[in-house]
Amino acid sequence: MSPLRLFRLSSLRAFFRKGFGPSGGKGGLKGSKPLVLLAYLMIVGVFLWVLSSFYIPGKGFTYFVFFGDKQPPVISDLQKVDHYVREDPGYDGQFYVQIAIDPTLRNPELRTSIDNLPYRARRILTSGIAYVMGGGKPERILHAYTLLSPIAWFALAALLLFWFPPTSWSNWFRWSGVLFTSGMWTSVLRALSDCPSLLLVAIGVFLFERRRPFLATLVLAVSGLAKETNILGATLFARRESVLSPRQWPVLILRGALILAPLVLWLLYIEKVVGLAGSGGGGNFSWPFVGWAKQVVALWCGAFFNEASDFSFQLTPFRCLLGVLALTVQFIYLVVRPQWESAWWRVGITFALLMAVIGDAVWEGDANIAAFRVLLPMQLAFNVLVPYSRRWWPVLVMGNLSLLTELYTILF
Repeated sequence: MSPLRLFRLSSLRAFFRKGFGPSGGKGGLKGSKPLVLLAYLMIVGVFLWVLSSFYIPGKGFTYFVFFGDKQPPVISDLQKVDHYVREDPGYDGQFYVQIAIDPTLRNPELRTSIDNLPYRARRILTSGIAYVMGGGKPERILHAYTLLSPIAWFALAALLLFWFPPTSWSNWFRWSGVLFTSGMWTSVLRALSDCPSLLLVAIGVFLFERRRPFLATLVLAVSGLAKETNILGATLFARRESVLSPRQWPVLILRGALILAPLVLWLLYIEKVVGLAGSGGGGNFSWPFVGWAKQVVALWCGAFFNEASDFSFQLTPFRCLLGVLALTVQFIYLVVRPQWESAWWRVGITFALLMAVIGDAVWEGDANIAAFRVLLPMQLAFNVLVPYSRRWWPVLVMGNLSLLTELYTILF
């Protein structure tokens, strides 16, 4: 029997029918409480309602791509397809969807239509999937690309039932806290790769916890092509006994090499076809907590003071300030409560260390802060690990403040 067949029978069937949870408890849908399950469905309904509001007749969901009229003209294949164009510079999705039209990167128009092709081309996975879904047809590729993040959101919502089954309001809050965080919304509504990336990391952890390390290795290897930081998920294999036993080091090194291999090979291909990356990614890293401190000060001043230093409350920077506070709580929790035996802690603490050194380019902004998207795996790890007791509710709420701000923004 093939490994895939075994996985389907022993993992998915057990998950949805028997409902085994992450620590041997009951998960999935078995044992769910009607009111709690209704609350889960309401979250899905709100998500669908928000998505539907962005549909444009004749143009589909192309608003998500954030094409901007201040950028160079898109490649000719896309110019023939009716799509929504904003009166501003737009955002990164407009570059990745053009790469999806020709994932081989050999279309000469890509060099002039994309600001830094070697840098943008690193995250080829979602573009490649859109190309396959669209059958090589530009119009179909465009519409497939706009739907990738929503599809990944639904898949992630289903997978998270493994850790957060609808059996308690605490699980509902944790599940919603991952799916409705500001970083998740930005990824979906701007057609970025962060939601699919988190899905792949979560699948990797799921497979590892189901004792399928080889499949987990393959998933994480592929995930590096969606986003480079996904390879940090390889730390889920770094169990204490493996790290402390020199005999296990060759296995850890081999797994690390397998996870790195697709990304390294793809980077070599990019260098051969389009050359080395330019200055893209500058400012992504800094000395520990320098970028974080600058952003906290900037958001505090933006939320409570105007240019004349007079008190003037502004909601948008205040919401982002609460989001940074949530990330800070997650970081502190993962640092002060090590749980080395947990795969999610090993992944979470790795992204917590990443949070400490990310630079101004990732923190900057008072509406769309890239750090909220980059650190989504830390958010999920935090929600899995916080203890299920009343005295931990304040910590859980503070670590999910962006859920409350996003719900307020959507509903009011």
